Amino acid sequence: MDKTQLTFNDFQDLAQGCTTVPVYKRILADLLTPVAAWVHLSKKAEYAFLLESVEKGNQYSRYSYVGINPQKILMHKDGQTTITENGKSIDVDTPFIDLLRETQSQYNMAKLPGIPSFTGGLVGYLGYETIAWVEDIPTHDDSAMDVPDSVFMLFEDMITFDHLKGSALVISNVKVDSKHDLKEQFEAAHDRVDAIGESLHSDVDYQTPVRVEQSKVSSNFDHDAFESAVLKAKEHIVDGDIFQLVLSQRFERQTSVEPTTLYRALRTINPSPYMFHLKIKDFDIIGASPELLVKVEDGTVEIRPIAGTRQRGETEAEDEMLANDLINDEKECAEHLMLLDLGRNDVGRVSEYGSIT
Repeated sequence: MDKTQLTFNDFQDLAQGCTTVPVYKRILADLLTPVAAWVHLSKKAEYAFLLESVEKGNQYSRYSYVGINPQKILMHKDGQTTITENGKSIDVDTPFIDLLRETQSQYNMAKLPGIPSFTGGLVGYLGYETIAWVEDIPTHDDSAMDVPDSVFMLFEDMITFDHLKGSALVISNVKVDSKHDLKEQFEAAHDRVDAIGESLHSDVDYQTPVRVEQSKVSSNFDHDAFESAVLKAKEHIVDGDIFQLVLSQRFERQTSVEPTTLYRALRTINPSPYMFHLKIKDFDIIGASPELLVKVEDGTVEIRPIAGTRQRGETEAEDEMLANDLINDEKECAEHLMLLDLGRNDVGRVSEYGSIT
């Protein structure tokens, strides 16, 4: 069924066994990039996301994703969970994790051959402090960061870029129910797909500032306080309280630079297979990661931790030398084994006994 677009007959067949069916149209994307699509679509949107795969500076992983205007927003802030839908917000008492599960269970997505497994759904983040939702761990109030503990946005319309084929899928998901006529739902989704596709061909009105103003960088740690925290962490490790600790340090800097400009700069100096830009009305989250934290697909959980890094070489020979140095580094190998053990323990809590390999 890897066609240029989904037909109504295909849509009808898929609707018999699934609650959500992606209506799509494949377009040529040799002159269109995920960043260009992001600029086109997110400029006037309050909520949007860009998930981009960039490796080795000039090579891409296979898929990148852009989504705008979510149909539902789930937010937890200051101990309160809020659901926003159709411009109206309500507070609920449902635990946030249960709310995520409940929302996810309502979307039995149709799987289409030749189509990426992710065609829409929840996109968002869980803040560090949300560990207290599943573990008996004390949290620390950080009034300096006035952002929600977690936000997830339910996207039904999005664009998926296939870098291997040089094409893109414009997707509009239809939630099938007996209250609506299938033909009308299909045609409405098809119209949305066409409208999104046409908007991508308008001129991009985006200019990168020639000069970025300089401002002071501040940290939530001074040198002595950071060293003291490291020594305290070592004591906890020796006492057996913890296996590992990631001592975070936050740097802040005032800027008037547009978030998209910051993202473009980041992808230039630190191209990574997992890059992201979340636009969440009053703030943006931008980042890049070299590793897959956790993935669940068809009932299988996958983790792929990375331990130890080296700077990239300027030639393949230098890269190979640095790679060999990593492989033969006793400390790096020990850390890698520790991360695998920790990951195995975490996955074991939700997996069938004896299934972890």
